[in-house]
Amino acid sequence: MITYLQAVAVIEDYATQHYMVQKFGYEFKEQMPNIATEDEKYPMVFVVPVGALATTNTNEFEIDVYCLDRYMQDRTNVSSVVSDTQFILGGLTKWLEEGVTTLDVIHSYPMTPINNDLLDYCGGWVLRLRLEVDMIALCEIPLSGTTPIPTPTCDDATQIIEDSFGNELYVNTITSGSTETQIIADSTAVLKDTSGTAISTTSILAEGSEDIIAPDTTLEVNGTIEGTVASGSTVDIQLSDSGGVVTPTSVTQVGNDFQVVLPDASSVPIGATLMQTGQTVSYRSGDNPTVGRDVDFLTLASNNPFGNTNRFTDELGGSTYTKNIVIDWSTYDGSTVLGYDRRVNGGGANTDKTWNNAIDEALAHSIVGYTSGWRLTNRTEALNICSDAAITTWLNYAPFNLSASVGFWVSNTIATSTANSTFFFPVNRTLVQVSKTSAGSLRWLACRTFTVTGTTLT
Repeated sequence: MITYLQAVAVIEDYATQHYMVQKFGYEFKEQMPNIATEDEKYPMVFVVPVGALATTNTNEFEIDVYCLDRYMQDRTNVSSVVSDTQFILGGLTKWLEEGVTTLDVIHSYPMTPINNDLLDYCGGWVLRLRLEVDMIALCEIPLSGTTPIPTPTCDDATQIIEDSFGNELYVNTITSGSTETQIIADSTAVLKDTSGTAISTTSILAEGSEDIIAPDTTLEVNGTIEGTVASGSTVDIQLSDSGGVVTPTSVTQVGNDFQVVLPDASSVPIGATLMQTGQTVSYRSGDNPTVGRDVDFLTLASNNPFGNTNRFTDELGGSTYTKNIVIDWSTYDGSTVLGYDRRVNGGGANTDKTWNNAIDEALAHSIVGYTSGWRLTNRTEALNICSDAAITTWLNYAPFNLSASVGFWVSNTIATSTANSTFFFPVNRTLVQVSKTSAGSLRWLACRTFTVTGTTLT
């Protein structure tokens, strides 16, 4: 409990520490010091009790705090007196709000000016404060304990301990007049991975803190430690060979283990041996129709860069042929591959061309994304895609599907007759020598060498 004197002592503490205040007092002087008492010290602060209000739990004291200073007889320092004394009392209200915790100040600070130039020429301000303090406890009353006044019995106290979120941790009863030591239990921190498995456990002292460092992860490849990865980091594993990025066939996770299946690799480039001709029927012993690369005319012996054994794909490794580009993976040497525009005359008008026209138009050919590098197919390149299967023409199979009775030029010149070139006639399965200036039913078929980087063709 805080008494009136203890409350006033708080104000005295402020006044005695203030460098401007020269005197502090507890009583009101009915007569101000007269002019003869020039030894009086100014500015002065003194308090006067006004009243008190007792409730069940608190006392409210109403106190007037005076702050006075002297005027010069010619009143030339009136403004300074008014300003300085108001500054001192204003600081007191701020100090009570923020600097003192033993008093509760009921907010409202009326200040009244004082002008007493007849008595010692004093002036200043009076501040009215209302202070709220705890009511005296029953057990604090100094009773003798003799009849008829009984010795008071104070209630036990209840101690409640909460965390910073307001959650109740402990409740304890403290016997009146006794002291209780409450031990706050230490905390246990358990570090777990995302699957809920505990990685480490540590104790944290009550009111303490602990740095928990998750261990790094060891990276193993086929059972061999290749390095460590910082805890919480993302691991990006790049799969590549000499040709660039390799797309895995599958990636499977079992617990913390990942199984990465790569496409089958060939010890030599895919195009190192000849393809089969497409003929599947033997007409006599020794004609060997299936001699050549396994498995057959349309199937490679090992995967192409897209992870399948299709001899022919589009430029994206599929079979939609949106741009009419046919890639022949039988020609793949590990870095380049041959591709064709499967349309006669590049999809243009089905008109006759001379040999020179065919070369010029093939060189100028363009497909979105591949606007240069096209040329007229030569004889070896044309024969490499001819199938001897039981179909209507050499090229009447997917993805070429050329069944019309048209032929096309190849770029070769007949060495013994340089005015002539070779005419390729798929429907008759023939190659004939034709004058370069002929144009009867002659078209062109363009091809291009593509650079392969991983699964990207340029």
